[in-house]
Amino acid sequence: MTTVGYGDFYPTNWFGYGFAVLIMLAGLMLTSLPIAIIGGNFAVYHEYNQKRQQRLKKQKQQVKARMTGKVDTETPLTNGFEFSNSS
Repeated sequence: MTTVGYGDFYPTNWFGYGFAVLIMLAGLMLTSLPIAIIGGNFAVYHEYNQKRQQRLKKQKQQVKARMTGKVDTETPLTNGFEFSNSS
């Protein structure tokens, strides 16, 4: 993943080898951190989207049932959020 070029220049002592290892590790860290953040955000969005799809499917079923007359019209349509009247 990380290289020092075509081999024209390369480390020749222990200090150079150590420095090259540190630079390679820093490059790996800079690459891996954003990937973990993006992956975490994707998981959150995916869960949200699945719940949204389920809610929309339920709403469509309720509307279809009302259109065919299989459900009484006194029952309100829900949008997936429940509210309580606590006074």
